[in-house]
Amino acid sequence: NNPDHFRNWLRNNKSYFPFLCEEYIPRKIYGQYLKENLQNDINRSQGQIHFSSVHEEALEIIEKQGYIVKTQNNNYEFDMVLLFTGHFHSKDPYHLEESPCYIENPYPLIQKLT
Repeated sequence: NNPDHFRNWLRNNKSYFPFLCEEYIPRKIYGQYLKENLQNDINRSQGQIHFSSVHEEALEIIEKQGYIVKTQNNNYEFDMVLLFTGHFHSKDPYHLEESPCYIENPYPLIQKLT
């Protein structure tokens, strides 16, 4: 309900991220924002929200009085499902990965450039 919520969160946490400008925010920091807000919602629910995090590839999701999420090793039953795709690796259409000048993933930047 508050379109400035993320911007305000960034300003309130500036001591953790002093190097940031507001034009571009790395996904990792946005992920931290989402995790904190989810945890706050769970805490405020006073036991009414039960949260499970599954770090497996979802092979199939079946809607049936809730959701059944099938993975290679398990089937999980949930009332609601949120899918997070994670990070995708860059494509290398010019086959530059052999070059010492090519950096496939530049993050964290300070470690890659030193």
